[in-house]
Amino acid sequence: MTPLLRKPVSTALFALLGLVSASAQAALVEHDLTSANDGLLIFDSLTQREWVDVTHTTNMSVNQFLTSSIYAGKGFHLGTTADITQFFLNAGASAVNANGNFNPVSASYAAAVLLNDLMEHQIPWLDSSGNPWVHGYEDYGNGTSLTIARFAVGEAIGRTTGTATFDTGTNGTNWSRDTTHGAVGIFAWRDAAGQVPEPASLALVSIALLGAFAVGRKRAPR
Repeated sequence: MTPLLRKPVSTALFALLGLVSASAQAALVEHDLTSANDGLLIFDSLTQREWVDVTHTTNMSVNQFLTSSIYAGKGFHLGTTADITQFFLNAGASAVNANGNFNPVSASYAAAVLLNDLMEHQIPWLDSSGNPWVHGYEDYGNGTSLTIARFAVGEAIGRTTGTATFDTGTNGTNWSRDTTHGAVGIFAWRDAAGQVPEPASLALVSIALLGAFAVGRKRAPR
């Protein structure tokens, strides 16, 4: 490889490797479902899943959602504890604690605000301590055992302003308002259709092409 060629190729490789590193962070993007700009779905780039908040976005019950002309037959599944926990972790929550135990997590305030905005919770439900419930979900099994998640933002005992917590509990274990299930959302997801290559995949392909180009230039007669 000539000195003139080596520098631009090296520069491009470093730029592409930076793209690979950046792509490890999840991106949450609004996707349309039935019409342009309806923004009904939230795409998680790490899991390649599209999410919908059944209660707050569709204003439907679970049964209505599963039989509706808009959502039925389009590959949606109700989110389980594992599903929604991963979704929140991908969004930026640095830790998760189960069964109602309070668990302060760092660097998650922005994730809470982002989810709040994207999932259209304009007036979040407040618990008895004044902490907002950003989202909840039902682990839909026998229809009676609810697993609800709270992603709280704000100031409370043992926490400081600007931190967030994410905890889960069956039937609202250890939560004072565990009977108001309608105040929290239920999530559903599906595998995203028509996937495009992820940035990391594009970067690796580009690196391979650059390598082949460099070898070809090196072998070319001078």
